[in-house]
Amino acid sequence: MDEEAPTMESMRWVGVDVHAKESLAAVLDPTTGEINTQRISGRPGEAVLEWLATVAPPFRAVYEAGPTGYGLVRRARERGLDVVVCAPGHILKNATDHIKVYKGDAVRLARLLSAGELRLVRVPEPDEEHLRDLVRSREDLRVDLTRIRNRIGKFLLRREIYAPQHTETWGVLHRKWLRGVGGQKSDQASAD
Repeated sequence: MDEEAPTMESMRWVGVDVHAKESLAAVLDPTTGEINTQRISGRPGEAVLEWLATVAPPFRAVYEAGPTGYGLVRRARERGLDVVVCAPGHILKNATDHIKVYKGDAVRLARLLSAGELRLVRVPEPDEEHLRDLVRSREDLRVDLTRIRNRIGKFLLRREIYAPQHTETWGVLHRKWLRGVGGQKSDQASAD
């Protein structure tokens, strides 16, 4: 969602590189062009909000959507702070950008926000976000199950252990046979 940004002359632009335990913020002052950075220790929903409350208004802050979720932007809006979230996939990055907490990310966010070059995202309602998480978790579990089944199949093939013919892979008879395979091998080992 693209929003109309306030004018450059009256607005401080804040980029926040948000992480679970430590975040980094950069404030771009449009009158001087100066950029000040601040390392913020603590959880974003608490420490970053406390720090943002000290920034002289007017300002607009931005952080990238990610694993920390949308709680920060919701709490900021409750306090009357102007915080938005951008889509990280639309920000060009160098191949060398792999440091976890790096002040260049916060500075880049502040500059791109001031230039209107960020694609802002709509913050979903909490119920909608919970449903999205549930759907993602279900898909993750499905992928994990497929991976595990493939590993078991390859493990058995490397040991030349083959399922009986006419059993549907991962069907009832196949799973019953697998339970027996584990017992046969351990019985043979104890007999030796």
